[in-house]
Amino acid sequence: MLLVLVAALAATAAAAAPVSLGDRFVRAAGNYDAMPLTTTSAAASGWVPSNQSYCHPELGISYTHDDTEPTKGDPMTLYYTSAGQLAGVRIDVFGDVKPELVGRRLWRAGAGAPPPEH
Repeated sequence: MLLVLVAALAATAAAAAPVSLGDRFVRAAGNYDAMPLTTTSAAASGWVPSNQSYCHPELGISYTHDDTEPTKGDPMTLYYTSAGQLAGVRIDVFGDVKPELVGRRLWRAGAGAPPPEH
């Protein structure tokens, strides 16, 4: 079952004072890998836009590393705004996920996956 976790990195800002999400984004799976915060740094790091650079109105422009689709070896997709700023992260899970995690809305079924059973 293919399931997708979409963690939107939404930030709100007051008119006078912009809010920062920080100065870095890392992923840890045994080591800390710096992840690109902008489309410019994504392209320089080998990330490529997927889906012909289509900007999904709720997610943004999707980028995958060295390929056009997430794979078991590299399941992460990064989403960027049309201005090139990091907007969200998606992790594809290849295999079974406990139904209670789907039921608790920690994961949701993605394209090509059967809907969760209730």
